[in-house]
Amino acid sequence: MPGGTVRLGHDADRFVPSARQLADFTEAVAEYDLTRPLNHFVAEATSPPRHVFLPARLVAVRSEETDALLASDEAGHDDSHAEYDHAWLMAGLERCGLRPPTPDEWEYACAAGATSLFRWGDEYPEGEPYGEVPLIQEPNLFGLVIGDDPYRAEFTTDPAVLCGGDGGSALCGGYGDFLTWLTLATAYRDPDLAEAVYDGGLTGETPVRPILQIP
Repeated sequence: MPGGTVRLGHDADRFVPSARQLADFTEAVAEYDLTRPLNHFVAEATSPPRHVFLPARLVAVRSEETDALLASDEAGHDDSHAEYDHAWLMAGLERCGLRPPTPDEWEYACAAGATSLFRWGDEYPEGEPYGEVPLIQEPNLFGLVIGDDPYRAEFTTDPAVLCGGDGGSALCGGYGDFLTWLTLATAYRDPDLAEAVYDGGLTGETPVRPILQIP
């Protein structure tokens, strides 16, 4: 991907939900006693609009579980999951000449220039984003398979920010179509996900998308 200044984030004030999205959200409000209007909820769940400069880089087409990616890193690989934290991930990738994307790089890689809620637009299809859903499993305009499974949130260089899902919490929790699909919004942020991954010993099973920096 070439370097340059790009637009990122989601402008919730300009988001106009469809009748079905409003109905889906209304069901979630009734079920979980949500007190914020839909646009406020979306604004709090996504990163804000902004322009950032990104360096030129090579991006992996697919993410890999951290354990699998670093399995050949004998110098740093340790079978004790107690040491599988973000620093371990960063060090292991660095020894391989790689790194995760920054949150900004991940967003741009996923959106491929789109400014809508999702990389394909503002609407989502019927049903939940689980199983065979061609819309999310087909490569995006950059040829990347990304943001294709709410269970597969990916690491970034920021230990507090994982992108591309919520670890399946909304889907498993039965939060309804709107809140479940929202976890695949390009700019989605779950402030509690990172802590759950690290404290739950899931670092080795959590995906990362390798980046190779172009000098």
